[in-house]
Amino acid sequence: AKGGMHGHGHGGGPPVGKGHHGEQRGDAPGQLAARLAAMGDEEWFPPPMPKGDLTVAELKTHDGSDGGKPILLAAKGIIYDVTRGRDFYGPEGAYHIFAGVDCSRALATMSLKIEDCVGDVSDVTEEDLSVLNDWVVKFEGKYPAVGKLLDGDYNGPR
Repeated sequence: AKGGMHGHGHGGGPPVGKGHHGEQRGDAPGQLAARLAAMGDEEWFPPPMPKGDLTVAELKTHDGSDGGKPILLAAKGIIYDVTRGRDFYGPEGAYHIFAGVDCSRALATMSLKIEDCVGDVSDVTEEDLSVLNDWVVKFEGKYPAVGKLLDGDYNGPR
């Protein structure tokens, strides 16, 4: 019986450990809340992103793949919280490739190519820059600005 108990204890060890580890991860409660909200009438959104500047790597974690985190994008090196536009910028959205990056070049050139989702606008036309400015005006009217992209590659006029 002792051996059997030992075996049982051993067998029960890893799953318990795994479950505990899962609870420790920050995204679990958010995803749970998102799932619960999906069942109710009211649409659930993660709390707004606190104001502050972010690095490219930090911005990347807000690409919409984690339902518990705000969705962010940057234009002209300024970060916007576009969570409320989840239908556009979330994983299922038409513009999801803009999320989590400075997409200035793509916005300026009206491109949906992943290679254009960069801040480098060194070779775009004046007309493109004017399109980019229109997007920024739209973002500013609709979404909260979070901060600046600290190590971004946007190189056009501010």
